[in-house]
Amino acid sequence: MKRTCTFLVAMFLSGCASTITLRGSSNDFLKPAATSVTVNQPASQVMPLLDQLFMERGYVSAGPPQQGDNGSTVAFFKGQRAGTSGTIGVDLGSWFAVRVSSANNVTAVSVLGKPTVSGLELCSDADDLLKDLKYTCTDTRVPEAWAGKSMVSGRDETEVVSWVLTALYERTR
Repeated sequence: MKRTCTFLVAMFLSGCASTITLRGSSNDFLKPAATSVTVNQPASQVMPLLDQLFMERGYVSAGPPQQGDNGSTVAFFKGQRAGTSGTIGVDLGSWFAVRVSSANNVTAVSVLGKPTVSGLELCSDADDLLKDLKYTCTDTRVPEAWAGKSMVSGRDETEVVSWVLTALYERTR
């Protein structure tokens, strides 16, 4: 899966402005154990519940699930952040990759969340978790003084990841 995510925020100043590369994900703020959960349900019951949980938070499927290594399936969800549409000149949102692996009616679920700028997810240090899908992205560069850089660290996605995993666990007990 090839994903090209080049984005350069429009510069309002003439001349050259130095730029920075934005990177961020929920994994920058959560320990590995906090990005996954194991439930005693088959994947056939877990997948529709994940769709529902992400829908409850305002995120919809971002394409068909991909087959990963060791029989895993990776689903993608995407959506706008509430109240941020155009507040800093671009739309901010979130993107999630959810890996589901199942054996003997026990399903392991892990979630990676990343911010989006104008619909494109940022690259992150956690992208290697998706290397079996041939996932790649291109760095997002913005002017150093861009007002939105503190809003795309991955911190907002940590709350969604934690909520989805907790709700999944509670609803499958």
